Amino acid sequence: MINAAMYFVLGFLTAGLLMLVFGPAVWRRAVRLTRRSFEATSPMSLAEVHASRDQLRAEYAVKTRRLELGAGG
Repeated sequence: MINAAMYFVLGFLTAGLLMLVFGPAVWRRAVRLTRRSFEATSPMSLAEVHASRDQLRAEYAVKTRRLELGAGG
């Protein structure tokens, strides 16, 4: 009975020490991956925001023109 309790405590302490050793590395990697994915989805500069808006306007103009041509106007 005491052996089982000692093994349990020893395992718990070993797991805690391993988390203290490897925890910061895992945390840094998680932060780096999260930052990378966030930066990939958000625009990098004001010029990119304007370019994206201009692209949407151009696509809308093309669709509108195609509808006008299709309607005979």
